[in-house]
Amino acid sequence: MKRLTVDTDLSFCDIAQCDSIPGGSFCEDGRCDQRRCYEKLREYERSDLEPETLQKAQGLLKELKDARQTVELMDACGKRVCSSEEHWGCPYGNEGMTDCAVLLEAAYEDTIEKLLALKETLEG
Repeated sequence: MKRLTVDTDLSFCDIAQCDSIPGGSFCEDGRCDQRRCYEKLREYERSDLEPETLQKAQGLLKELKDARQTVELMDACGKRVCSSEEHWGCPYGNEGMTDCAVLLEAAYEDTIEKLLALKETLEG
């Protein structure tokens, strides 16, 4: 992707040779809209991620929003046998008291696959 910003640590105001007074009507809190946009774009360009890669990573992150809960449940359930009281509080339990370990294990394996896909996406 062609770079649109200057790869330097100079501030936007120095690069643009802005002559507005910081904090003045064009510069709320020392950061005008142009500076905010420029800094966000520069941050993105420094990541070296292509737009498609970034979209794929964002999609995987959405799918992984419950990953911590799944991993923590797998860790906890692997150390003990669920009692009926604990079973009802488990998101993988059901009315028939079917063993939740099978459902949890499937969710855990899916989480691991998505984490590995995210890692590969970000590493390129």
